[in-house]
Amino acid sequence: MHMFKGHPWWTWVLLVIIPVIAYSVSFATNSSSVFKDVDLPAFAPPRATFGIVWALLYITIGIVATRLVQSAVFRKSVSSPAFIILAILFIGTFVMNLAWTPVFAKDKKASLFLLLAMLAGSASMLPLMAKLDTASTSLFIPYITWLLFAMLLNKEMISSE
Repeated sequence: MHMFKGHPWWTWVLLVIIPVIAYSVSFATNSSSVFKDVDLPAFAPPRATFGIVWALLYITIGIVATRLVQSAVFRKSVSSPAFIILAILFIGTFVMNLAWTPVFAKDKKASLFLLLAMLAGSASMLPLMAKLDTASTSLFIPYITWLLFAMLLNKEMISSE
């Protein structure tokens, strides 16, 4: 792609691999013990679906991060206020995403509010992303959609307690 000409291949590897490793560590250390005894709502997909979906979402998050950084470098807008705000929102949302499972294990209501914060942060990133790379904006929509679904699941689990 012309826009990324001259950018080293390792930026793709670095920004895709880090989220995948973060997901793997988070999933391996938290998810198996937290979710094995959770009663899922009737509309929930099979348990195996969650690991597959999150792996794909984390890969997509890495691709989006890579495209946004490369686009900002290409446009020489890395130090612009819009990119700095986007980076803060992106990193904050990513950290909240990693924190969700341990929060859910301790307090389902708090995890619902964390999902709401993740959704608000993610949605507020879309206009900023669109200024840099429209493909990234499109690639981020499945993550936001899954957050909405996670909120429904989370709320239903709270209601059924």
